[in-house]
Amino acid sequence: MPDATNSRKPAATRPSASGGAWVCWGLMFMGLAAFAPCILLPEWREYQSLQIAQQLEQHRLEEMKIALQHEQRSLEAIQTDPAVVARLARRDLRFHAPFEIPVPITNVSPAPSSESRFVPQPVNPPAWVTAGERYLPRLNYDGVFCDPKTRRIVMGMSLAILLLSMVLSPRRRTLSP
Repeated sequence: MPDATNSRKPAATRPSASGGAWVCWGLMFMGLAAFAPCILLPEWREYQSLQIAQQLEQHRLEEMKIALQHEQRSLEAIQTDPAVVARLARRDLRFHAPFEIPVPITNVSPAPSSESRFVPQPVNPPAWVTAGERYLPRLNYDGVFCDPKTRRIVMGMSLAILLLSMVLSPRRRTLSP
């Protein structure tokens, strides 16, 4: 009867699975490194555009508040000050007293616009992204990861690499006694 201890292979002649594991994990990392920006970067660009739209609406709201305050002061002045009423009647309704002679003015420059220019504030990514960004080359990442044509190709290739890593992954084999 053969001895159970002699039927096992010596540890030195067993094939090592650690090399296959490194290849599997390396392929998984490469697949995820290409797949993650295809998902995250378009969402980040959408978030940035929403933040800038919010800043624009906030700017418009502030301008409307200023205009409302101006109109409220004008209304209060019309209701309480007879000189303002007389000035408005002359200017807007072209009313004048019988002894006054109106003088038309032809070259009137328009009043300066009270609207201020909107300058959006940049929406910065989190600190850990900006810290890692300095190690990346200056390339057009939006053209690769946000453009629908190239995005599909990159996502397909990264999914193929992920599937390949799963197919090539070393499987645990149970040794029977």
